[in-house]
Amino acid sequence: MVGPLPPVVVNAHPPFTGPADPVAARWWERALIPTLLVLATAGLLALREVDRLVGSIVGQEPHGGETASVGAVTGITPWAHTDAWQVWASSDFAAGLAPLLKLYFGADLAFMIGYGGLFVILFAGSRVAQGLVAIAVLADLYEDALLVTAASSLPHAEAWATAVMIASCVKWAMLILAVAWALGSHASRGRLFRRSIRAGIALGTHRLSFLFLIGFGFLALAPVAGVNDQLPDIQRQWFDDGAWTQAVWATIAVIVTAVLFWYLGRRRTERMFAHSLGEMWVPDHSLLGWWVAWPGAILAVALIAAGASWVPTAGAWTVILAVVVGAAGVYAATHLADRAARHDSTTARFWWFVAALGVLAVIAILALIFGASRYMSQGYFWLVAGSSLLFVLASQIVVYMRRPERSSPWVVPTRPALMTRWLLDVRSASSEGDGDVGWPTRIVRTTWLVGDAIAVLVLALAPLGLIRSLVGPIAQALLPTVGEPSTRLPAIVAVFVLACVAALAVPLAAAALLRWNAVVQLAPHGSRIRPLAPEGASAFRRFYDPRVSVPVDDPLVSRVDVGLVGFWALVVTLALVIPQAFGASLGPAAVAVVLMTAWGGILGGLILSLQRRRPLPVFVQLGFRSTPVLTLTLGLLLITSWFINPAALHAVRAAPGIASAAQAVERATADDRFTAALRKEFADWKKRMAGCTSGSDEWPLVLLAAEGGGGRAAYWTVDGMSRLRADPEKGCLDEALFVASGISGGSVGLVVDQLSAGAADAESACATAQPAEGETESTALTAVTCMTGPDPLASVVTGMMAGDLVAGGAGVRVPAVDGEWADRAALLELGWEEQAAVLDAPYSTKHTTGPFLLLNSADAVSGCRVSIIQLPMGGAEPKKGSDPLSLDDCGSPTTGAGATIDFDTAWPGCSANLQWSTVALLSARFPFVTPGGRMPVPGGGGCAGGPEAQLVDGGYAEGSGLGALSDLLPEVLTLVAAHNECLSGPKGGGANCAAGDEPIVPVVVYLKNDRGFEVDASVEKLTAEALVPLAGVKASSQQNTEKAWLQRISDQLETIEPPAGCSIGLCRRPIAIVSSSTSPTIAAPLGWTLSSASRESLDDAMDLSQQACSTADDTWSTLGDLLEQVGNRDVCVSREPTDPLG
Repeated sequence: MVGPLPPVVVNAHPPFTGPADPVAARWWERALIPTLLVLATAGLLALREVDRLVGSIVGQEPHGGETASVGAVTGITPWAHTDAWQVWASSDFAAGLAPLLKLYFGADLAFMIGYGGLFVILFAGSRVAQGLVAIAVLADLYEDALLVTAASSLPHAEAWATAVMIASCVKWAMLILAVAWALGSHASRGRLFRRSIRAGIALGTHRLSFLFLIGFGFLALAPVAGVNDQLPDIQRQWFDDGAWTQAVWATIAVIVTAVLFWYLGRRRTERMFAHSLGEMWVPDHSLLGWWVAWPGAILAVALIAAGASWVPTAGAWTVILAVVVGAAGVYAATHLADRAARHDSTTARFWWFVAALGVLAVIAILALIFGASRYMSQGYFWLVAGSSLLFVLASQIVVYMRRPERSSPWVVPTRPALMTRWLLDVRSASSEGDGDVGWPTRIVRTTWLVGDAIAVLVLALAPLGLIRSLVGPIAQALLPTVGEPSTRLPAIVAVFVLACVAALAVPLAAAALLRWNAVVQLAPHGSRIRPLAPEGASAFRRFYDPRVSVPVDDPLVSRVDVGLVGFWALVVTLALVIPQAFGASLGPAAVAVVLMTAWGGILGGLILSLQRRRPLPVFVQLGFRSTPVLTLTLGLLLITSWFINPAALHAVRAAPGIASAAQAVERATADDRFTAALRKEFADWKKRMAGCTSGSDEWPLVLLAAEGGGGRAAYWTVDGMSRLRADPEKGCLDEALFVASGISGGSVGLVVDQLSAGAADAESACATAQPAEGETESTALTAVTCMTGPDPLASVVTGMMAGDLVAGGAGVRVPAVDGEWADRAALLELGWEEQAAVLDAPYSTKHTTGPFLLLNSADAVSGCRVSIIQLPMGGAEPKKGSDPLSLDDCGSPTTGAGATIDFDTAWPGCSANLQWSTVALLSARFPFVTPGGRMPVPGGGGCAGGPEAQLVDGGYAEGSGLGALSDLLPEVLTLVAAHNECLSGPKGGGANCAAGDEPIVPVVVYLKNDRGFEVDASVEKLTAEALVPLAGVKASSQQNTEKAWLQRISDQLETIEPPAGCSIGLCRRPIAIVSSSTSPTIAAPLGWTLSSASRESLDDAMDLSQQACSTADDTWSTLGDLLEQVGNRDVCVSREPTDPLG
């Protein structure tokens, strides 16, 4: 039987056996662990970004379509990826592999130092485990040297590749053995367990700061493709013209955040120290002020909303006055409620509390008089007010039941909260034996050090984020095939070096600063962790010395706590009333940090204020040692979002009070109305083609699908369409466009393309991006460039973290001072309209040129596809009632395509009330970036009736746009077949054709903005029989992939016989893929803003697609085929880059 572990002596040999004393700790003891963490994180980020470039290298024959990554070659099963070297050797980028792996070597060296040092500290109880870690690090170093040597030896790298595999196996074997040995050792295992317990208690104490560190750290640092590439691209955008001020604001915001969390950490540690000494609560009454302030804050926000609504007519003073009156009223009510709690007399307590409620009633009356009811959902207020009243009443019941003269059935709690008690019990049962008087001190030491470390790591997020953002452009510049380096490259390299230095300097300088704080300000009052009387502490030392137990009635500390809440509430108020100006001034990154910090400051101030006071008796009875502020806040948000969901919160933006356009209601089905409109559109298309003289014997009818993908998709779609439309004098490609189906950003790009006569607003912040005289960039491309700038996204972030959060949690929709209430989706639309004024126009089914649009959204509840069809289909019969949209509404044989309903069939006449920006975003509402659009719209004129729905990004149903095109094809092909059959008749004419018409060849064009179309799917091995049910789940999703839809479309096109003697190759390959090629370049993010580097990457990919022409062995046609065969442009003969817009 294993006996108890021996007591642990702190700071004895071997080193790192316990937490250092925060007062007496030496500089290197403070700096070591944060520095190693920063080194490991920086190295991991850099090598992952380099590996993403390596993983984008596509092999050529005999390894065509294959890719490989360094992570797989050096992973835990390296023997399964030995063919990676053949893939790299066969690619066009083989010569650039060695420079990339040299950069990988440098990054991995930093990672090795970081993780090796951390493992040595962690395994301090086992010298054998530490030795095994050292061997693993040496094997890792040898592995990197072999990688560079093998890459330099391509294509003859077989022997070196085998050595790399052996080194990788040794590395992983040593690390696994080290962990096993450390866990197998009795002393080491106990030490690890005790450290885990202390760390858990410390992180629980600093949970607010820790949650911020994890949340923002994930957004900034997680090396995941897609949405997580947005923040790095925002940082690369700082190198564009005029964007450096946003970098300054972001840096200042991170510094302020680190200081705030350092302060919160010290104050939270003071409470932990007090609890470790047995001081559960100070001898004072539970105060009621914050419980009155909670509903009072909602009324104050409602008053601010009323004041903001009067700004256009009365001026900005109305908002200022509303803020002052609201803040003063809440403070007065809070003060009166606290006075009530301090009285022993029940009568006095009652009347003081009634006075507090009377102040809140005055605020409510003022808010209602000035029109706050328009912006307030009363259910939220009564939920919060009812919860506060319930807690207060329950507390009074607890007090009554615990009176000495009563025999209370409830046990009075005398121990800490449940989770902390469990942790302490586990520690006591596990390890250090009874009578371990040093254990509470070690907990306090760990809590103190962890609080300081979180602040340091928050500060380190700024340089670490820059390292992740900038290593990609630098690695790309090392490739020999990238052409001329960017003019921004010297600045990028300089900032990258500065970020590397700063990443190391932050923990080292912070340790020096904290050491100075300890030696100069703390040590003179005692070098040990022991309680200090507040009388001997200066006014400011009690804010940063956790040993000083601050009394509950300390006026300075109380004012600072309240001031902390008030200051950050004022910051949130600014974001509420001027969201667009707030976002444009700071930029997306700084706005995210500032508003996350603001909410952290508000919650932190509440926690600091309440943690020094006795919780309400109801919480004491439940076992809480302090008021559960975070739990209550998260619970409120969960309850309100689940049970209270008013339509006005995220309603689609519609013109208020405008009735639907007068249309004769047709009793025909949606199918019949669409067929009639399609026939008319087909006849109009033939007239356009008849007026175009291309010299071809065939008329290509182009049906286009634009894949979704946020701003990346919008830019790619506009760029592709601009090249198709570039030179109408050389062919009929522009006239040949018949229909364009879009999803998400693809829909946005199609809308901008159709309205391309309007350039970016000359007065917008993006005016400098417009092409100068003599340049060839299209106005549509200029507009989408402005739309993907930082300002619209900054407005979205502001709306998400201020307006929408307040509206969702408090039920008050605060309007901006220059307009009505706008959620984050409406703010994005308004931002687009500012950057491209052409979108600030009513939607119309009329289009003079180009294809009609098929914009596809989806209903999140029913799963129906909701399509906006740009055809005059006549008025539908309004649906009776307002039940939610269901599959019965979109899945019957007469409603159109499969599980699809036309927007104007569901909500007749509503589209006449929408702006083009709103129509574009209807299919691009990707939660959580933009919320689902609620229909019908309360007070929205012609949009006020119809079934309930929540419209989200069309990619939830199908992300390529090909699905809607496949559903449309049968009717189009029927028209084409009738036309061609008419021409082949004995008279060469008839009802379906006219003299001079040519045979029609249907052509499908797919604009795919994401990479990977040319990469072969990996061949997976058969799975174990027990796992077959799980493995088979993905079969359904495979049926909805783009390649499955292309197969279906190809089969449909084969039902139309090509004209005899067809002169164009598109007759044999009628599907053209315009795809962003997979290559080792910066990948554009999945988001709504693009840096110049991302746009240049997309431009280069479009150039490559334009220059490539298909051969007889290819399955698909290309953009070059379209431009040559239909557009009569010479783009494939020469392999030099050409500009078709010139």
